[in-house]
Amino acid sequence: MPGYGCWPTAKTFNFVLNLLVNTRNFDVIHEVYVSAGSLGVEIDVCCLNIMIKWLCKNGDVDAARQVFDEMPKQGCRPNVRTFSALVHGLCENNHVEEAFSLLAKMESEGVEPDTILMNILISGLRKHSRVGVMQGQILILIFRMVTGSSFSWGTVFKFLTTTSLGA
Repeated sequence: MPGYGCWPTAKTFNFVLNLLVNTRNFDVIHEVYVSAGSLGVEIDVCCLNIMIKWLCKNGDVDAARQVFDEMPKQGCRPNVRTFSALVHGLCENNHVEEAFSLLAKMESEGVEPDTILMNILISGLRKHSRVGVMQGQILILIFRMVTGSSFSWGTVFKFLTTTSLGA
């Protein structure tokens, strides 16, 4: 593109990077990523989310975690998509407990989990046969998805006594 006097925006750069990840062109992704500076593209949270997604799909969860840990140094604040990508990678690679720790970190940083993230966690528990071991966690996640509120036993009791689920 620069050969034609046309420079990519961050949005087009991220689109191409995401396309490479989704088509599993893993050997090209790093080369494109490191070219951002020479193309005049400033790395943003979306770009780092794509890199985390790529590293997790490639099975390198440790490197994805390093990218995550480096985000503040890049001037980027992790968002719900960042956490979802890393939690998904952790669950896919049988690190379910670490995924739940990341959920706690997410909430402590004021990032609200969404239904997608909750489904990733439930799927991770189910996939790795941890349903019985962490049944309470699943109930809490489902409760939070249904009610949209934080977990407390008082809130659960009120929920159960005022809905058909408690009958």
